[in-house]
Amino acid sequence: FKKIPKGFIPDQDQGWLLVNVLMPDGASVQRSKQVMAMIENATLKIPGVGHTMSTSGYSLLFNAFSSNNASMFVILDPFEKRKEPGMDARSIIMKINQMVWEINREAKVSVLGAPPVPGIGTASGFKLMIEDRGDMGALSLQEETEKLLEKKSSIPGLFVFFSLYQARTPQLLDRKSTRLN
Repeated sequence: FKKIPKGFIPDQDQGWLLVNVLMPDGASVQRSKQVMAMIENATLKIPGVGHTMSTSGYSLLFNAFSSNNASMFVILDPFEKRKEPGMDARSIIMKINQMVWEINREAKVSVLGAPPVPGIGTASGFKLMIEDRGDMGALSLQEETEKLLEKKSSIPGLFVFFSLYQARTPQLLDRKSTRLN
């Protein structure tokens, strides 16, 4: 974390953003839909945002169906309408993040830019995997992940740093086996 490798492709304004919403564990699709509608309505008021398309019960970022997930594409105005300072994708991401922080205390919301190279990844940025190599268990892994996330403000250059790992998510036990589904 002391140096950012020079091999990363820098983020570029592709004209669209991805918003991923993670509601608390066990939240219903209806609740996810209500929060997404609130976020979508507020996002449409931000200058530079052309239109949106959202879905509840599915995470586009992680390609996962779950009642507590929601996703939204934010299509920005054409580049010729966004020439003024503060109308670039990064600035709009910051405005959406600020707006979400002001109106939402229930969901974890991540606003991400488009991948710099279309077809490589779902969003801009990088992915970090945390592994439980000491076989300490899911709750211990959750605690260590949360400790790392608390340090994000001390890492310069990181704007969006999050984890969707949820060790405390309710699970259903299949009566025919001991495997978790």
